[in-house]
Amino acid sequence: DLLGSEARSRGFCTRVHFDFAALRKRMDRDGYLFLKGFLHRDEVVRARKSVLEDAAVPPSALKRSEVIIAKFPKLRLLDRQDIAYSEPVHKLLHHPKIIAFFSKFFECKAVATTRYKWLRSVGAGEYTGVHIDKVYLGRGSKRLTTMWIPFGDIPMRLGSLCVSVGSHKAVETLISEGKLERNAEIKSGKGSGADGGLDGCDEIENEVQTAIAYVQGSGGQKGDKTSSGWIATEPSKTPGVYSPKRSEGKWVSADFSMGDVAVVPLNTVHMSTTNCTEYWRISCDTRWQPASGPRDPLLKFSTHQVSSTN
Repeated sequence: DLLGSEARSRGFCTRVHFDFAALRKRMDRDGYLFLKGFLHRDEVVRARKSVLEDAAVPPSALKRSEVIIAKFPKLRLLDRQDIAYSEPVHKLLHHPKIIAFFSKFFECKAVATTRYKWLRSVGAGEYTGVHIDKVYLGRGSKRLTTMWIPFGDIPMRLGSLCVSVGSHKAVETLISEGKLERNAEIKSGKGSGADGGLDGCDEIENEVQTAIAYVQGSGGQKGDKTSSGWIATEPSKTPGVYSPKRSEGKWVSADFSMGDVAVVPLNTVHMSTTNCTEYWRISCDTRWQPASGPRDPLLKFSTHQVSSTN
C-alpha cells in the first residue's frame, strides 16, 4: 500500500451540503469538499454503462460490472472525448445540479467549464503522484476548481482520491519562494499525454513535459503512463507541506460510492491511492470557474447558467 497509515478516511466527508457559507468556510479551512450522494446513483450508472459500451468492452471482460484488466487491457480514455461527449456522459458531467452548485459556491449567475473532460481509466499498480492542479491549469482564473466524479464505486484499494488537508495554505508560500513552479511547460504535439492544457475536444494537442521542480521521477505511473508534474511519489516526501505531527498536511481519503464527488481547488496538494485490484478504475475530472473570470488560453470553455427549475 503506497500510503500505508498516512491515509485516513476519518474526517474526509463534508457533512454540510447546501449551506454555501459553511461550504466556503470549510473549503478555506481544509482545501477540499467531499459531498456524499451529490449525484443520483442511477445517473452515474447510466453514464458508466455508456462508457463501457462506447469503449467496446465485451461482456466476457465484466465481473459484477467491473472491467477485468486482463480480459480488456486497452481501456484508455483520456483521448476518447467522443465517449466523454456521449449523451449519458455529457448529461452527467453538465448536470444542472453541478451548475447550480458552482453558481452558488462562486456566488455568480453563470459558470464556465472546460470543454475537455479528463475521463480516466487507471490500471493495476497505477496511481497519480502528489501534485497540485495549478501547474497544469494556472494560467486563467485563480478560482478554477475541479470536481472529481467517480464512474463507479471506488474504494481506496481501487485508487481513491487522497488529499493533504490544509495544504493549499502552504502552496502559495512555496511558489513565492521558488520551490514550486507556477505553470508546467507545454510542448505542442499529439498523443495521450499528461494532464496538460488542451485546445478543443477532438484530440489532445498539447502535452505537459515538466512542471514542478520537486518531481521525484517515475516511481509510480498515472493511468495515462506519465508522471510529469508530480511533486513527489509519496506523501511523506512532499516539500514544505507534509507534517505527521499536525493536522495541516495530514493525508485523508475515503471509499467513494457512485454519486459521491470531491471538489478541489488549484492549490490543494492531492494524489490517488494505488489501484491494488484486477479492475480498471474509471473517473472524470471536470473543471469549473466563474464565467466572468479570466480563462486559460490553452483551454476552451462552455458557459452555463442555472436553469429556472434550480
